[in-house]
Amino acid sequence: MEYKKNIIIFTTDTFHHRYLIQKINNLKFINLIVIFETSVVKTSYKNFILEKKNEKDFERKMFFSKVLYKLNNKIYFVKNINV
Repeated sequence: MEYKKNIIIFTTDTFHHRYLIQKINNLKFINLIVIFETSVVKTSYKNFILEKKNEKDFERKMFFSKVLYKLNNKIYFVKNINV
């Protein structure tokens, strides 16, 4: 008899996190629940917007050139997972 394992992932909604979630979701013995935190942490130092854009473009190209940006599991969005 085959039992499915339940996994809950608490994370932010980024390309590299979705890539990892898709890889886990491909395992047949997994019931997956994903909780994305939507709040953004503001830094007290100057943030490099251009680097963030380059990082996002790189991740989109590397992680999703052949993989669909789609999740077929239970997904929840919350403002803060610590409240």
